[in-house]
Amino acid sequence: MRKKNLSKIKSFFSNFYKLLELGFPIVSSLEHLIITEENEDFAKIINSIKSKIEKGSLLSEALAENPTIFNKKIIKLIQYHEQKGTLTKSLKDISNGYLGNFVERNLKKFFKL
Repeated sequence: MRKKNLSKIKSFFSNFYKLLELGFPIVSSLEHLIITEENEDFAKIINSIKSKIEKGSLLSEALAENPTIFNKKIIKLIQYHEQKGTLTKSLKDISNGYLGNFVERNLKKFFKL
């Protein structure tokens, strides 16, 4: 993944995390992110994620529809925290760049990557 894309993904998850921590629902948070996103293509992707969630998908399922942007490590980390009820922790970890070895060491026992 190119550095510019990684930076955009970290920024997306950082802003998403902050909105959820402030008490905004997931869909409202995504609506805000769509409006404030400068890149039109990425805004369309966020809108697609929002639509899937409105139809009942989990965040991990909605993100998985865009595998070139959200890789398996991100999906598995979010999926793990959805199951534990700690979704915001995964968003914070991703925005802080805390994926690498954490996913490899700790999530392999729960999921096959």
